[in-house]
Amino acid sequence: MHYQLAAWLLTAFLAWVPQYHTDMPRYADAKETHEEQEARFSEIANALATVVLDPEERSLFSGKWGREKTATQMAAIAYYESHLARNVDYGLGKWGRGDYGGSWCLMQINLGRGRDGDSADRTPEGWSGKDLVADREKCFRAGLHKLRQSWGCGKGAEKLTVYASGRCITGTPETDKDRHVLAAAWYRYTWATRNWDERRVALVAAYRSAEMELLAQDPAAQVVGPEPSALLAP
Repeated sequence: MHYQLAAWLLTAFLAWVPQYHTDMPRYADAKETHEEQEARFSEIANALATVVLDPEERSLFSGKWGREKTATQMAAIAYYESHLARNVDYGLGKWGRGDYGGSWCLMQINLGRGRDGDSADRTPEGWSGKDLVADREKCFRAGLHKLRQSWGCGKGAEKLTVYASGRCITGTPETDKDRHVLAAAWYRYTWATRNWDERRVALVAAYRSAEMELLAQDPAAQVVGPEPSALLAP
Protein backbone atom coordinates (compact mmCIF):
# COMPACT_ATOMS: atom_id res chain seq x y z
CA MET A 1 0.00 0.00 0.00
CA HIS A 2 2.87 2.42 0.77
CA TYR A 3 4.29 2.10 -2.74
CA GLN A 4 0.89 2.57 -4.38
CA LEU A 5 0.06 5.64 -2.30
CA ALA A 6 3.51 7.18 -2.84
CA ALA A 7 3.30 6.59 -6.59
CA TRP A 8 -0.16 8.14 -6.69
CA LEU A 9 1.04 11.20 -4.77
CA LEU A 10 4.01 11.53 -7.12
CA THR A 11 1.59 11.56 -10.06
CA ALA A 12 -0.37 14.37 -8.43
CA PHE A 13 2.76 16.44 -7.79
CA LEU A 14 4.00 16.05 -11.35
CA ALA A 15 0.59 17.01 -12.74
CA TRP A 16 0.05 20.00 -10.46
CA VAL A 17 3.44 21.65 -10.16
CA PRO A 18 5.38 23.35 -12.94
CA GLN A 19 9.13 23.39 -13.29
CA TYR A 20 10.60 26.76 -12.37
CA HIS A 21 11.95 28.07 -15.68
CA THR A 22 11.95 31.77 -14.85
CA ASP A 23 15.22 33.67 -14.50
CA MET A 24 13.76 36.03 -11.89
CA PRO A 25 16.33 36.29 -9.05
CA ARG A 26 13.73 35.51 -6.38
CA TYR A 27 13.28 32.03 -7.89
CA ALA A 28 16.95 31.22 -8.43
CA ASP A 29 17.01 28.70 -5.58
CA ALA A 30 13.85 27.03 -6.90
CA LYS A 31 15.22 26.12 -10.32
CA GLU A 32 15.91 22.46 -11.10
CA THR A 33 15.72 20.09 -14.05
CA HIS A 34 12.70 17.85 -14.66
CA GLU A 35 14.81 14.88 -13.57
CA GLU A 36 15.87 16.58 -10.34
CA GLN A 37 12.30 17.68 -9.68
CA GLU A 38 10.86 14.19 -10.18
CA ALA A 39 13.48 12.64 -7.89
CA ARG A 40 12.77 15.20 -5.17
CA PHE A 41 9.00 14.81 -5.56
CA SER A 42 9.42 11.05 -5.18
CA GLU A 43 11.14 11.60 -1.83
CA ILE A 44 8.38 13.98 -0.75
CA ALA A 45 5.68 11.51 -1.78
CA ASN A 46 7.37 8.74 0.20
CA ALA A 47 7.62 10.94 3.29
CA LEU A 48 3.96 11.93 3.11
CA ALA A 49 2.85 8.32 2.55
CA THR A 50 4.92 7.17 5.54
CA VAL A 51 3.28 9.70 7.84
CA VAL A 52 -0.30 9.18 6.63
CA LEU A 53 -0.06 5.37 6.80
CA ASP A 54 1.50 5.38 10.27
CA PRO A 55 -1.00 3.51 12.50
CA GLU A 56 -0.02 5.81 15.37
CA GLU A 57 -1.34 8.82 13.44
CA ARG A 58 -5.07 9.54 13.34
CA SER A 59 -6.35 10.37 9.86
CA LEU A 60 -8.60 13.32 9.03
CA PHE A 61 -11.21 11.19 7.30
CA SER A 62 -12.96 8.04 8.47
CA GLY A 63 -13.89 5.05 6.36
CA LYS A 64 -12.00 2.50 4.30
CA TRP A 65 -10.02 5.07 2.31
CA GLY A 66 -9.71 7.69 5.04
CA ARG A 67 -5.92 7.70 4.99
CA GLU A 68 -5.78 8.09 1.22
CA LYS A 69 -8.19 11.04 1.43
CA THR A 70 -6.03 12.50 4.20
CA ALA A 71 -2.95 12.19 1.98
CA THR A 72 -4.77 13.99 -0.84
CA GLN A 73 -5.84 16.82 1.43
CA MET A 74 -2.33 17.26 2.79
CA ALA A 75 -0.84 17.15 -0.70
CA ALA A 76 -3.22 19.89 -1.86
CA ILE A 77 -2.33 22.05 1.14
CA ALA A 78 1.40 21.57 0.56
CA TYR A 79 0.88 22.50 -3.10
CA TYR A 80 -0.97 25.72 -2.28
CA GLU A 81 1.30 26.63 0.62
CA SER A 82 4.66 26.06 -1.06
CA HIS A 83 4.14 24.78 -4.63
CA LEU A 84 6.57 22.09 -3.41
CA ALA A 85 9.30 24.47 -4.56
CA ARG A 86 12.92 23.45 -4.10
CA ASN A 87 13.86 26.58 -2.17
CA VAL A 88 10.98 26.08 0.30
CA ASP A 89 11.70 22.36 0.60
CA TYR A 90 15.33 23.05 1.51
CA GLY A 91 14.80 26.43 3.22
CA LEU A 92 17.05 28.24 0.76
CA GLY A 93 17.40 31.99 0.37
CA LYS A 94 15.14 34.90 1.20
CA TRP A 95 12.12 33.30 -0.48
CA GLY A 96 12.56 29.88 1.10
CA ARG A 97 10.15 30.76 3.94
CA GLY A 98 6.81 32.54 3.87
CA ASP A 99 5.23 35.08 6.20
CA TYR A 100 8.37 37.22 6.37
CA GLY A 101 10.55 34.26 7.22
CA GLY A 102 8.24 32.82 9.86
CA SER A 103 6.65 29.86 8.04
CA TRP A 104 8.68 26.71 7.56
CA CYS A 105 8.88 23.64 5.31
CA LEU A 106 6.47 22.45 2.61
CA MET A 107 3.45 22.70 4.91
CA GLN A 108 4.43 26.28 5.90
CA ILE A 109 4.12 25.81 9.65
CA ASN A 110 4.20 29.30 11.17
CA LEU A 111 6.66 29.32 14.06
CA GLY A 112 7.92 32.86 13.65
CA ARG A 113 11.41 34.04 12.83
CA GLY A 114 14.08 33.84 15.51
CA ARG A 115 17.32 35.79 15.74
CA ASP A 116 19.62 32.80 15.36
CA GLY A 117 18.41 31.75 11.92
CA ASP A 118 15.93 29.29 13.41
CA SER A 119 12.29 29.75 14.37
CA ALA A 120 11.14 31.87 17.29
CA ASP A 121 8.85 29.10 18.53
CA ARG A 122 8.61 25.31 18.40
CA THR A 123 5.80 22.98 17.45
CA PRO A 124 3.83 21.20 20.21
CA GLU A 125 6.07 18.21 19.44
CA GLY A 126 9.14 20.29 20.33
CA TRP A 127 10.46 20.76 16.78
CA SER A 128 12.00 23.99 15.52
CA GLY A 129 11.63 25.39 12.03
CA LYS A 130 15.02 24.00 11.05
CA ASP A 131 13.94 20.58 12.32
CA LEU A 132 10.93 20.67 9.98
CA VAL A 133 13.04 21.63 6.98
CA ALA A 134 15.66 19.00 7.75
CA ASP A 135 13.12 16.18 8.10
CA ARG A 136 10.11 16.06 5.75
CA GLU A 137 8.35 13.49 7.91
CA LYS A 138 8.45 15.91 10.84
CA CYS A 139 7.10 18.61 8.52
CA PHE A 140 4.16 16.43 7.49
CA ARG A 141 3.52 15.17 11.03
CA ALA A 142 3.41 18.73 12.36
CA GLY A 143 1.09 19.64 9.49
CA LEU A 144 -1.22 16.69 10.14
CA HIS A 145 -1.41 17.45 13.87
CA LYS A 146 -2.23 21.09 13.12
CA LEU A 147 -4.88 20.01 10.61
CA ARG A 148 -6.52 17.79 13.21
CA GLN A 149 -6.85 20.85 15.45
CA SER A 150 -8.39 22.74 12.53
CA TRP A 151 -10.72 19.91 11.53
CA GLY A 152 -13.31 20.70 14.18
CA CYS A 153 -14.14 24.05 12.59
CA GLY A 154 -17.30 24.11 10.49
CA LYS A 155 -17.78 21.81 7.53
CA GLY A 156 -16.19 21.25 4.14
CA ALA A 157 -13.44 23.74 3.38
CA GLU A 158 -14.18 25.66 6.60
CA LYS A 159 -12.24 22.89 8.33
CA LEU A 160 -9.04 24.41 6.89
CA THR A 161 -9.46 27.94 8.21
CA VAL A 162 -7.77 27.37 11.58
CA TYR A 163 -4.79 25.85 9.79
CA ALA A 164 -4.55 28.79 7.39
CA SER A 165 -5.38 31.73 9.66
CA GLY A 166 -5.21 30.50 13.25
CA ARG A 167 -8.95 31.00 13.85
CA CYS A 168 -12.22 29.38 12.83
CA ILE A 169 -13.91 31.37 10.06
CA THR A 170 -17.51 30.81 9.01
CA GLY A 171 -17.83 31.28 5.27
CA THR A 172 -14.82 29.83 3.57
CA PRO A 173 -12.17 32.09 1.97
CA GLU A 174 -11.50 31.24 -1.67
CA THR A 175 -7.95 30.08 -0.92
CA ASP A 176 -9.20 27.45 1.53
CA LYS A 177 -11.93 26.42 -0.89
CA ASP A 178 -9.33 25.81 -3.60
CA ARG A 179 -7.33 23.54 -1.29
CA HIS A 180 -10.43 21.53 -0.48
CA VAL A 181 -11.74 21.28 -4.07
CA LEU A 182 -8.39 20.25 -5.56
CA ALA A 183 -8.00 17.46 -3.01
CA ALA A 184 -11.55 16.17 -3.51
CA ALA A 185 -11.28 16.37 -7.30
CA TRP A 186 -7.98 14.53 -7.54
CA TYR A 187 -9.22 11.78 -5.23
CA ARG A 188 -12.45 11.32 -7.19
CA TYR A 189 -10.77 11.50 -10.58
CA THR A 190 -7.98 9.04 -9.84
CA TRP A 191 -7.87 6.97 -6.66
CA ALA A 192 -11.61 6.53 -6.20
CA THR A 193 -12.04 5.21 -9.75
CA ARG A 194 -8.86 3.13 -9.67
CA ASN A 195 -7.62 4.64 -12.95
CA TRP A 196 -4.70 6.68 -11.63
CA ASP A 197 -2.12 4.29 -13.07
CA GLU A 198 -3.61 4.20 -16.56
CA ARG A 199 -4.03 7.97 -16.71
CA ARG A 200 -0.76 8.90 -15.07
CA VAL A 201 1.23 9.43 -18.26
CA ALA A 202 -1.65 11.24 -19.96
CA LEU A 203 -2.27 13.53 -16.98
CA VAL A 204 1.34 14.56 -16.58
CA ALA A 205 1.87 14.88 -20.34
CA ALA A 206 -1.20 17.12 -20.68
CA TYR A 207 0.01 19.63 -18.10
CA ARG A 208 3.60 19.48 -19.31
CA SER A 209 2.42 20.05 -22.89
CA ALA A 210 0.44 23.11 -21.87
CA GLU A 211 3.45 24.33 -19.89
CA MET A 212 5.79 23.93 -22.86
CA GLU A 213 3.32 25.65 -25.21
CA LEU A 214 3.11 28.71 -22.98
CA LEU A 215 6.87 28.86 -22.55
CA ALA A 216 7.33 28.67 -26.32
CA GLN A 217 5.21 31.80 -26.62
CA ASP A 218 6.85 33.57 -23.68
CA PRO A 219 10.15 32.09 -22.38
CA ALA A 220 9.95 34.33 -19.30
CA ALA A 221 6.51 33.07 -18.26
CA GLN A 222 6.05 31.66 -14.78
CA VAL A 223 3.72 28.73 -15.26
CA VAL A 224 1.20 27.96 -12.52
CA GLY A 225 -0.54 24.71 -11.69
CA PRO A 226 -3.97 23.65 -12.91
CA GLU A 227 -7.21 25.22 -11.75
CA PRO A 228 -9.05 22.86 -9.38
CA SER A 229 -12.02 22.79 -11.78
CA ALA A 230 -9.79 21.21 -14.42
CA LEU A 231 -9.83 17.97 -12.45
CA LEU A 232 -13.53 17.81 -11.66
CA ALA A 233 -14.78 16.23 -14.89
CA PRO A 234 -14.33 12.46 -15.11
